[in-house]
Amino acid sequence: MIPYQFNMKIGPTPGKTIQLTKPELFIGRDLSNDIVISDADVSRKHARLVQQGESYLLEDLGSTNGTFVNGNRLTAPQTLQSGDIVKLGEAIEMVYERPGFDAQATMLANQADILPPVPAAMPEPPVAPEPVMVPAGGATVIAPEPLAGMPAPTTYVEDHPAAPQFQYEPAVPETPKKGKKTGLLIGIGCAVLLCLCVAVAAAGYFWIWPLYQG
Repeated sequence: MIPYQFNMKIGPTPGKTIQLTKPELFIGRDLSNDIVISDADVSRKHARLVQQGESYLLEDLGSTNGTFVNGNRLTAPQTLQSGDIVKLGEAIEMVYERPGFDAQATMLANQADILPPVPAAMPEPPVAPEPVMVPAGGATVIAPEPLAGMPAPTTYVEDHPAAPQFQYEPAVPETPKKGKKTGLLIGIGCAVLLCLCVAVAAAGYFWIWPLYQG
């Protein structure tokens, strides 16, 4: 059997180790016990240890202030595990361990098994490169290096100079020469006709009218 011991953390003799070397051990305040603890919180016959396989079974014997394992009060016999904290009432605290065993490291390892695993940090998404602004006039532009996992940015470069700017002026329609001649002839014809009408009227007034009167 692997040897075990109690390491007293809180009680009359802190730091004392109590070797467990018998198949059955009684714990209490009375001197007839195998493990005697002189404290008012401990009953005369407080608890019993019974060897079971490679460990011990701890049983409360109806004590006044109770027996606790890892903070839980015993209501039935319980097999002890290395690193368990055993309390008798509120004044006595002992660690059940093997000689040379680091109880605190075991407790931390047990807590690590209970705690959920820490999720891995999410990788930051790649940042898209800023668009490249191409100046007018066909200047040469060097595009930035693309990031990993991102497509290379498309760069458009003007190879021809900017088109010259012109001020808009509305066009004035040109009058055809043939139309000008036709209008002139019509105007002359109208003037001749008007003159003929005036001449006929004058002749009628001066010549025909006197003949009609006589």
